[in-house]
Amino acid sequence: MELQQTITQDQTVIIHPTSKHTHTVIFLHGRGDTATNFKIEFLNSHTSQGLSLPEALPSLRWVFPQAPLRESARFPDAKATPQWFDVWDQRNQAEREDVQVEGLRESVHLVQGIVKNEVTLLDGRWESIVLAGLSQGGATVVHTLLNTHRSTVGGVERLGRAEARLGAVMGFSTYLPLQDVLGMLSSRHSMLPKADAVPSAGVEEWRKLAKIRKALGLNGGEGDNEAVLNTPILLEHCADDPTIFVQQGRELRQALEGLGARVTWKEYPDGRHWFNSPKGMDDVVWFLNMALGLGLGKRGHNDASRPSFSSWRSCFQCCA
Repeated sequence: MELQQTITQDQTVIIHPTSKHTHTVIFLHGRGDTATNFKIEFLNSHTSQGLSLPEALPSLRWVFPQAPLRESARFPDAKATPQWFDVWDQRNQAEREDVQVEGLRESVHLVQGIVKNEVTLLDGRWESIVLAGLSQGGATVVHTLLNTHRSTVGGVERLGRAEARLGAVMGFSTYLPLQDVLGMLSSRHSMLPKADAVPSAGVEEWRKLAKIRKALGLNGGEGDNEAVLNTPILLEHCADDPTIFVQQGRELRQALEGLGARVTWKEYPDGRHWFNSPKGMDDVVWFLNMALGLGLGKRGHNDASRPSFSSWRSCFQCCA
């Protein structure tokens, strides 16, 4: 299958759908990479059927934005690097988190603008937008979700009312920036508690959500948590990742579940700081099929034992 692509003036790469456009995936690359290079490597990660994700999901439009060049606060004489936000220490992202705030704020605002443009192409259907990212790109889309408010997001009709949500959020080999600001994570070397030990969302959790929104200085919706509650989330991480340790991914999962989010967690033994292929790619197809209602049946993966679900809520409660 020949995929048609466009590269815009700002170096955003777009892979066009090969059937009627139903959804858009906005996919952010990692630190130090480019949208063009990321797209090439992304297309080389295949499902068990030998397909890239655009081939396996033909109605989706894939948008790969380019991170701006940013100088390092720690090494001001070094060459500027493509990055969504600056990091003081790549081995310890929690150190000097204050240097992350400005770039993260700008990048979340940038992604919000791309979302609005894609929503226009989709006749106002916010629930047809998927945010995805690898590594630092994944961290940026998580903060984009945390700063998504009902006042700006439409929703899917459910039980007689419009439910504010995006279509889905996916993070690969990623982590949660501004941990100290959010103030809800255990120490780096602690073990993730069992699923039934993760606290449900309450008043204190939403105070923390309002706090991190205030930290980025993005206005509006301080008490609105609906999109966080309603948007299905997939996190994938490889246990042998030498860059973003799998424990950091587990802590991200814990933080999101502590805010009441529904997270599907997939951990793989190998793949390093990248996608696991083919199993991880099969799981993406399965997840998007369920979250977006693509109608692919069980053909999104090779595991015939997976159950079929009538809604993404029951799906993620069972399989997360």
